[in-house]
Amino acid sequence: MLVNTTNTFGIILGTENYDACLSFYRDTLGLSVWFDKGHLCCLRFGDGYLMIETGGVASLCLKTNAQNPTVLRFNVEDVAAAANN
Repeated sequence: MLVNTTNTFGIILGTENYDACLSFYRDTLGLSVWFDKGHLCCLRFGDGYLMIETGGVASLCLKTNAQNPTVLRFNVEDVAAAANN
Protein backbone atom coordinates (compact mmCIF):
# COMPACT_ATOMS: atom_id res chain seq x y z
CA MET A 1 0.00 0.00 0.00
CA LEU A 2 1.43 3.38 -0.98
CA VAL A 3 1.23 6.26 1.45
CA ASN A 4 0.40 9.86 0.69
CA THR A 5 3.78 11.26 1.69
CA THR A 6 2.49 14.81 1.96
CA ASN A 7 0.54 13.74 5.07
CA THR A 8 3.21 11.55 6.66
CA PHE A 9 6.20 12.73 8.64
CA GLY A 10 9.23 10.58 9.24
CA ILE A 11 12.46 10.47 11.14
CA ILE A 12 15.44 8.63 9.64
CA LEU A 13 17.97 7.22 12.08
CA GLY A 14 21.28 5.93 10.75
CA THR A 15 22.98 3.44 13.04
CA GLU A 16 26.15 1.39 13.15
CA ASN A 17 24.57 -1.16 15.51
CA TYR A 18 21.48 -1.90 13.42
CA ASP A 19 20.23 -5.04 15.21
CA ALA A 20 20.58 -3.54 18.70
CA CYS A 21 18.95 -0.27 17.59
CA LEU A 22 16.03 -2.03 15.94
CA SER A 23 15.58 -4.28 18.97
CA PHE A 24 15.48 -1.25 21.28
CA TYR A 25 12.79 0.65 19.38
CA ARG A 26 10.77 -2.41 18.37
CA ASP A 27 11.08 -4.71 21.40
CA THR A 28 11.85 -2.37 24.31
CA LEU A 29 9.74 0.64 23.33
CA GLY A 30 7.12 -1.41 21.50
CA LEU A 31 7.01 0.43 18.16
CA SER A 32 5.32 -1.77 15.58
CA VAL A 33 6.99 -2.68 12.29
CA TRP A 34 5.48 -1.03 9.22
CA PHE A 35 7.90 -2.75 6.81
CA ASP A 36 11.33 -4.38 6.98
CA LYS A 37 13.83 -4.69 4.12
CA GLY A 38 16.72 -6.30 5.95
CA HIS A 39 18.99 -3.40 6.89
CA LEU A 40 16.27 -0.78 6.63
CA CYS A 41 13.20 -0.99 8.83
CA CYS A 42 10.29 1.41 9.18
CA LEU A 43 8.47 1.49 12.51
CA ARG A 44 5.18 3.25 13.19
CA PHE A 45 5.86 6.33 15.30
CA GLY A 46 2.64 8.10 16.24
CA ASP A 47 1.16 9.49 13.02
CA GLY A 48 4.49 9.08 11.23
CA TYR A 49 7.38 6.67 11.08
CA LEU A 50 10.85 6.04 12.43
CA MET A 51 13.12 4.60 9.74
CA ILE A 52 16.17 2.78 11.04
CA GLU A 53 18.95 2.11 8.55
CA THR A 54 22.62 1.24 8.51
CA GLY A 55 25.25 3.91 7.89
CA GLY A 56 25.53 5.65 11.25
CA VAL A 57 28.65 5.84 13.39
CA ALA A 58 28.60 4.57 16.98
CA SER A 59 30.55 6.23 19.78
CA LEU A 60 31.48 5.09 23.28
CA CYS A 61 31.38 8.74 24.39
CA LEU A 62 28.41 11.10 24.47
CA LYS A 63 28.11 12.75 21.07
CA THR A 64 27.94 16.52 20.69
CA ASN A 65 24.88 18.20 19.18
CA ALA A 66 26.91 18.73 16.00
CA GLN A 67 27.61 14.98 15.76
CA ASN A 68 24.05 13.99 16.62
CA PRO A 69 21.63 16.88 16.00
CA THR A 70 18.41 14.86 16.36
CA VAL A 71 16.70 14.00 19.64
CA LEU A 72 13.68 11.70 19.94
CA ARG A 73 11.49 12.56 22.90
CA PHE A 74 8.97 10.18 24.44
CA ASN A 75 6.69 11.75 27.05
CA VAL A 76 5.68 9.40 29.87
CA GLU A 77 3.92 10.02 33.18
CA ASP A 78 6.54 8.24 35.29
CA VAL A 79 10.09 8.19 33.90
CA ALA A 80 11.41 5.79 36.56
CA ALA A 81 8.60 3.29 35.95
CA ALA A 82 9.04 3.52 32.17
CA ALA A 83 12.80 2.99 32.52
CA ASN A 84 12.26 -0.12 34.64
CA ASN A 85 9.92 -1.77 32.12
